[in-house]
Amino acid sequence: MGTGIQAIIWDMGGVLMRTENRQPRNELAQSVDISYEELDQLVFASASALQAEIGAIEDKEHWQNVASVLSLSSTDLPQFIEKFWSGDELDLQLLGWISSLRNLYKIGLLSNAWKGTRATLLSKYPQFLDPFHAAIFSAEVGIRKPAAQIFSLILEKLNVEADKALFVDDFAANIDGAHAAGLQVVQFLNREQVIKEISALLQGEQHAKMAG
Repeated sequence: MGTGIQAIIWDMGGVLMRTENRQPRNELAQSVDISYEELDQLVFASASALQAEIGAIEDKEHWQNVASVLSLSSTDLPQFIEKFWSGDELDLQLLGWISSLRNLYKIGLLSNAWKGTRATLLSKYPQFLDPFHAAIFSAEVGIRKPAAQIFSLILEKLNVEADKALFVDDFAANIDGAHAAGLQVVQFLNREQVIKEISALLQGEQHAKMAG
């Protein structure tokens, strides 16, 4: 029996965009006398971060909160932000592989991200969204993963039923949320693993169709 996959929906941060060089954030954390993990938590999982992810506040306000917690001056903050992101890289190899599936499957992007993320990404990587038939950033719709409603929105945009969609994310909570919403899931560990795992699913489906 085939998996019936018609759409593949991808997370962005930690999957397509990853922190390949941790040194800049390590240096920032040391400069304000906290751990890398504490800095990560403050930027991505603090109360203001979660507000930014649903578009309730601007990312500027969230960064001002970060600056307040860390006692950074307004003049130091822009350089701090630039350095914070400097170790992140877009996985062009994985993006290319995703693009190769575009004519066979509906491809979606579903990211918990602040306001302005779409514009910022496209200014830096003009072709970033080209492989995707639909892209949703949480701040644009006021809902964040793992809420069931945001999965419904991307399924609606792709015009596909939940059980015919495969969702890829690095966070277990988001994987669990997608599974609870009826989607098939693959948890991202690394590029090689995710390509191998998804390829096996898709090949199994093709074999089942041929056998049928």
